[in-house]
Amino acid sequence: MRLILATILTVTFSLNFELSAQNSLATQQSAETPFVNEPKLQAVNTVELFPNPVKDYLQIKILNSKLEDVKFEMHSIIGNVVQIETEELGLDSYRIPVESFASGYYFLVVKDDETRYSKAFKFLKKD
Repeated sequence: MRLILATILTVTFSLNFELSAQNSLATQQSAETPFVNEPKLQAVNTVELFPNPVKDYLQIKILNSKLEDVKFEMHSIIGNVVQIETEELGLDSYRIPVESFASGYYFLVVKDDETRYSKAFKFLKKD
């Protein structure tokens, strides 16, 4: 029984000593290290579809883009490929006419083979 108690006390003392040593080291480092403003992380290749639901034209805006050769694919909710013609409005800004589409849900796949980016976005076409 004494051996177990002695072992527990030894382990507890060792852990407390190590933790206090680490805390004092961290305090010393933070006192010596000047405050540095770290840059905030920004999401890369943020894709926005609007308006949603859409009636005439689906607008696509890619923010903070690292994409090199963007391509778009459209699929109906049941997986059929829908032919589309994409209009480039400016840098990372596109428009797809959808006024002739039937009402319902569709998936727009944004792809870039160069950077291996591929992501699907759901939107609703309504009359």
